[in-house]
Amino acid sequence: MILGQGTAQTDDELFAEYDQFLQTTGRTTTSCVGKRLHGAPGAMQRRIGKPVLEWTDEDILQLYAGRQPATWYVYSAFLAFLFFRGYRRAF
Repeated sequence: MILGQGTAQTDDELFAEYDQFLQTTGRTTTSCVGKRLHGAPGAMQRRIGKPVLEWTDEDILQLYAGRQPATWYVYSAFLAFLFFRGYRRAF
């Protein structure tokens, strides 16, 4: 179930929950797209330099600047997961 309240307290727990969601929905790491989806959260975290639960809207917007649409796709997939699981709120 994607809707609900996530329980992760750390980035590792959050990434594991996201990986489980991707596997449940058929996005394994064997496909090119699956690899990119699974790797997006770590790449985003490295680029921002903060734990996921401390990201600001400005941090997230900066990720998209100068990136290709293929990158937007995988970033947006992880952000949608954060919204639907209750880790971020839309204002």
